Amino acid sequence: MERGEADARAEEEIAAAVVGADPERDEGDGRTPADPVEGPAPFVAVVRDA
Repeated sequence: MERGEADARAEEEIAAAVVGADPERDEGDGRTPADPVEGPAPFVAVVRDA
């Protein structure tokens, strides 16, 4: 893991992206692996339903 550049978007824009994210696990497309079970989906579901 590496520290990346700070996200330059406004807090509201970042929050909207989190709330609007699909909480379902992505099974991959044959070229990319499936999302791990412990990925962001549970977090997104809690934020969306709050």
